[in-house]
Amino acid sequence: MRFANLCVVMVVVVAGAVTSGHAAIVFSDNFESYSAGQALDDGVGGWYSQDGVVSVQNGVVPGYGQSAVLKGYNHDNVLRVGFTAQTDTIYIGFTLRTSAFDGSDFIQFYVNDRTGSSANDSVSAGVRNQGGNPYFARVGTWGNTTNSSSASHDAGVTDRLVLKLSKHNGSSKFNRTDVFVDRTDELVADATRMGGGSSTSLSQFHVRMYSVESGQSIYLDDFVVATTFDEAAGFTNAGIPEPVTLTLALAGMWLVGRRPRNGRK
Repeated sequence: MRFANLCVVMVVVVAGAVTSGHAAIVFSDNFESYSAGQALDDGVGGWYSQDGVVSVQNGVVPGYGQSAVLKGYNHDNVLRVGFTAQTDTIYIGFTLRTSAFDGSDFIQFYVNDRTGSSANDSVSAGVRNQGGNPYFARVGTWGNTTNSSSASHDAGVTDRLVLKLSKHNGSSKFNRTDVFVDRTDELVADATRMGGGSSTSLSQFHVRMYSVESGQSIYLDDFVVATTFDEAAGFTNAGIPEPVTLTLALAGMWLVGRRPRNGRK
């Protein structure tokens, strides 16, 4: 195949990746499209929260721009967002950081198909108010919980969490939670829990907080609901040129290939 024709084919193929390269993402929000100080409530960006508790602030997570800030508050449904209902395995990834977090504080990130407070009917993960603040995986109620022996949360430390939510052993309901903390692959989970399950589909993400005082804050950023671990963890494009950049480069190569060589007419 002539060089110029080969480049044309490669440009067309890569150009297709520009539109389909992120098909694995169901929902995402990096909170950069909001005004600093804007309340994250009343359906703004799809989010709902308790009045005056959640807003978007700049510079609260080092190295990031704007993030969602949850003030200390005790409620089973402090923050919620919906996404297209999923019936197969999904991955939910987000960056977590806290201020003045202590051993009595509890955060739960639970997922189900309901908009109201319903943590007991969900698959979930979070940070438990026990010695060392371990991350945990849960299916249903508190009695069906596994604390991580390898990962815990400290105030002022930025973690990347991925929740893998699946239907285990032929179940028609989501009955397994795997939690990964700062992992680059899903070979080893930091906590895993299986149980009966209650939802055949997942479409709502909630945040539950307990014993988090008013002077404390929880920061969330780069929130993603996806169908692959790589998309949720944020490592998909590491070291790989952006499709648009690669397309332009190949287009340039094609133009060079079209230039006549010396002595040719």
